[in-house]
Amino acid sequence: MSVTNSTTNSTVQVASQSYFLIPKLVCYVVIFIVGVVGNTLVCLVVCGERKMKNVTNYFIVNLAAADLSVLLICIPFDFGEQVTAKWPYGAFLCRLIYPLQTMASIASVFTLVAISLNR
Repeated sequence: MSVTNSTTNSTVQVASQSYFLIPKLVCYVVIFIVGVVGNTLVCLVVCGERKMKNVTNYFIVNLAAADLSVLLICIPFDFGEQVTAKWPYGAFLCRLIYPLQTMASIASVFTLVAISLNR
């Protein structure tokens, strides 16, 4: 019977994951801030300007709203999960968030499909 110790492999994996944690979290924050500001500005400009109200721009507003929902539903919860290395939000939110993330992503993709079909 042979017994081996594999602690060095897990130590290397944890060390390599911690090197990427800070840049990954910085990317989460930058994507969140730029995405929320940019998509909000798109919605405000198209809804505020009378001459911007046409079918194509409504599709763009719908895409911006879908992207905002992706940003607001996906990024904060993924950020918390990355920081704690587990699901810190409880069983109820676990059952709620993952379907909401899927629906938000699908809304964004289907809006892109609708835009391409309109052209």
